[in-house]
Amino acid sequence: MKFSITTAFAIAIAFGTQMTSALIVPTDQADGVYEASIDANGEILAGTEVKLLKAFDRRSLEKDSLPAITPNRLNSRQLPSPSTRCNQRWLNQSDYNCLMGQVDNFGNNQDIPSNTARWYTCGSAVIYMCNYSSMGNPVRGSEFRQASALMNSHCGVVKAGWVIIDEWNKDYGRDTVGVRICRSQTPV
Repeated sequence: MKFSITTAFAIAIAFGTQMTSALIVPTDQADGVYEASIDANGEILAGTEVKLLKAFDRRSLEKDSLPAITPNRLNSRQLPSPSTRCNQRWLNQSDYNCLMGQVDNFGNNQDIPSNTARWYTCGSAVIYMCNYSSMGNPVRGSEFRQASALMNSHCGVVKAGWVIIDEWNKDYGRDTVGVRICRSQTPV
């Protein structure tokens, strides 16, 4: 017996199944900071709105950087038992530098909501944090810098990768736009 996609969708809705899809950062997404609700597998829930938290113009970032958070011992902590994964994609160095110039503002040391992905885009590059916890989870530039150092060491400088931090139920990563971010990634 064959089922069409529409039939499968109708069956899933009838049985109360939540439909999900991979979280793929669009290639035409404007530079800025975005957020969306995800499930435990890093899939975006059907009907979830992608929120633009802050748009920015690359030229203004290069001229007038956002004020950086002053690092201190209270907002700096070591990643517990991180696991690093790599992809073979190269990031555009200029686009990645644009993002790394803003990494201290990555979340402004605030918690992001439970089951949420937050990402920054600049040109063809994206950096992100995925929170799979049922509670808010702090997102910190210092943590992303540690994750970035691990990706540099394991994957190569400015190559796509992600760092899984199971103890904190979150991942940090970097990649190119147009590909899936968050869990269930397959190294390519």
